[in-house]
Amino acid sequence: DRAEYNSVSFDPSDSTRFVICYRSGTSPRYGKAVVGTVSGESISFGTAANFTTGVSHMDANAISFDPNQSGRFVVVYSSDQGGSSSNGFAAVGTRSGNSLTMGSEVQINTGNLVFPSIEFDPQTSGKFLVNWGDGSNKMVVGTLSTTTLSFGTAVTISASYNQPNLAVDPTNAGKYVTVYQDGADSDHGYAAVITVTGTTPSMGTPVKFLSSACVRPHVVYDSGVSNANNTGTFVATSDDGVGRATVLARSSTNTVTAGTSYVLYNGANTDGAIEFNSSTSKKGQFVYVTEDRSASPYVGKAVIGQLASTLSTNLTSTNFLGTATAAYTNGQTASI
Repeated sequence: DRAEYNSVSFDPSDSTRFVICYRSGTSPRYGKAVVGTVSGESISFGTAANFTTGVSHMDANAISFDPNQSGRFVVVYSSDQGGSSSNGFAAVGTRSGNSLTMGSEVQINTGNLVFPSIEFDPQTSGKFLVNWGDGSNKMVVGTLSTTTLSFGTAVTISASYNQPNLAVDPTNAGKYVTVYQDGADSDHGYAAVITVTGTTPSMGTPVKFLSSACVRPHVVYDSGVSNANNTGTFVATSDDGVGRATVLARSSTNTVTAGTSYVLYNGANTDGAIEFNSSTSKKGQFVYVTEDRSASPYVGKAVIGQLASTLSTNLTSTNFLGTATAAYTNGQTASI
């Protein structure tokens, strides 16, 4: 089977196992999930299970495990459920060994979930936040109790925000950061703190982190790097013809401070994403992956980077490492 619109997440209760959710590339293009197991440098897979019986769409951050409920995750997606129109849904999955059991679908939006992302709050058992765009930036708080899903009322953050992406601050209950392109400001990139109170999300003052068209922004939390406020350091990536990264520091006043944008990959690219190394011995190390569209056919590219153990908010020549674009000798100026 060919997999499309892939989303992957490791199970925090078992570091050797992960789940991939995807749309089958062959008719009828149902949404499916499968368990993967890592053993040394080998990967094996279990049997895929359907989570919707309709043509489905999702995004790279459409699955999240609840760290307080062993083996349980939620996936968010769009599905036509075999009909003519598509709506937004969520479903619970339970992993046991290499097997999956998928629960019933719960509708969370009338209309598609465009670029949906989901994050559980480790500080509040069963609580998670879903962020998506469908011409506007919307959010809804969900609660997972065993295998039962319930949701608050969906909130429209703004009618002009598109392509949102979400990351949780795992050390501060109810705190998230969202990044997005602002259609009211030439699609420039913005970030804002989201605070969840009960089942209601609210947004702090947005801060611009990219003064150019921000395409497919992606944000992650880095547990290995502290900032002056000790309130959470995030890194946002975006594509505006080149791959960029910007360090974001969440302040105690629920605002974001944005550092200088730094080029990670200088070439025609799209769909860039970043992930930090969770090993305590490699704090601040990350990998940025992207699709190089200057090549024919398109090829995947990766850059390794490193943030310092502490930082102001800037990626600089002293706290960034990358892979060289060609062979260089000592004393030469290199591009990364």
